[in-house]
Amino acid sequence: MIVAPWDASSPDALLQVLRGAEVTRHQNKLILRNAFDWRQLLELAEKLNEESHALNVCTILHRLAKGVAREGPRGMSDRARSLRSTFAWQRLTFLVEKLVADLNNMELTNCLWALAVLEANGPQEEALLNSLIAACSQYLSSFEPRNLALSAWALAKMGLEKQWCPRWAEAVAVKLQSFETRDMTNAPGRPTRLARDGRASGLERVILYGI
Repeated sequence: MIVAPWDASSPDALLQVLRGAEVTRHQNKLILRNAFDWRQLLELAEKLNEESHALNVCTILHRLAKGVAREGPRGMSDRARSLRSTFAWQRLTFLVEKLVADLNNMELTNCLWALAVLEANGPQEEALLNSLIAACSQYLSSFEPRNLALSAWALAKMGLEKQWCPRWAEAVAVKLQSFETRDMTNAPGRPTRLARDGRASGLERVILYGI
């Protein structure tokens, strides 16, 4: 039997793409409906498979972090630890790592931010964290101020500012005039205390003093 070559411009190919996009949109609506309850999001994460779209996978990770944080700082570390001990978390981080090469700048930023919020920088998440940082670093010159601010905050939150923030500082310096107030506040964490103690990193000096 002779199989016809794939023609991306054919009506059948276009229909397949449209159907895939519709499924992705439907799944993301379902995720957002459950976004206020991180426990329900874990149930959705368990149902993900290797065919899941990057948008859906990243949205679940990002909303999980927001859901855990939304319940307040008291007990947050315990909630995050409980979340990270589930099969759903292992499944989710496996899929994110598999999809890193397909993520856009906002998805990369949101995933890195989520890992920082959930304190997910242990041995279990090391490979994923390294993949995300490498991808962010590769596309850093195309990051918008919001991406730079949030990713820099995440690096500082996880104690990685000495290793990575000098490179982020260069990117921030180039785009500093485009930063909004919220970006300057977010990037990176602890700026006021570090400035007072005279221990501001390269990126923090850019944010605080414009140098």
